[in-house]
Amino acid sequence: MLTSDFIEQSFVKAGLHPRRHGYEVEGKVCDSIEAEIPGITGEVFIIERCSRL
Repeated sequence: MLTSDFIEQSFVKAGLHPRRHGYEVEGKVCDSIEAEIPGITGEVFIIERCSRL
């Protein structure tokens, strides 16, 4: 299991609804995982994972 998959599944288990955004940078495939925590304002938490193609 990839780290990003584990993190995404952990968000789901916590009752969140993560969204994954894939993109490529300098030949590497990257994912951003976004999850909103209701009731908390002004905070941003970003997780990115990149791997070689």
